[in-house]
Formats: sequence, C-alpha cells, structure tokens
Amino acid sequence: MSAVQLDIRGSGVRWRLVANGRPLIGWYTSYGNAVAAARPAEARLRAAAGRRRACLCCAATFRSEGPHHRLCDTCRHA
Repeated sequence: MSAVQLDIRGSGVRWRLVANGRPLIGWYTSYGNAVAAARPAEARLRAAAGRRRACLCCAATFRSEGPHHRLCDTCRHA
C-alpha cells in the first residue's frame, strides 16, 4: 500500500487539504473545520491507495494513489 501524506495548508479563513502534494477539492473556513475533515479524508485516501484503476483517458490499468489520481502517467504528462 502506498503512503498517504495529508497536509493542511492555508491561513486566515482559507484552509485546504493537500494529499501527496495535490490539493483536494474544497476549501474550509477555519483550521478546525479542516482538521475535522482531515481524518475521514485520510481514511478514504488510505483505503483507495494502491487500487488498480482504469485511466479516464486511455483506459489502461494503473496503480492509483487515490480518487484524485485518475489518469495514468503517460496521459498525465502528454
């Protein structure tokens, strides 16, 4: 299973969850809200990490890092 690195980044009234260097969808209006959302988000990412998925572009099967990772490396860098 791949490692999942989840960070909370931002300041003031804008906070975002960042998984493995990629921002997750959505912003939070307080640090506390971001912390509360981090635990279930991390659990979902860990469950999905390493899952084999079909690329949304070419349909090739590849090992996905999670729901945010839906394109294979070839299509992502094309």
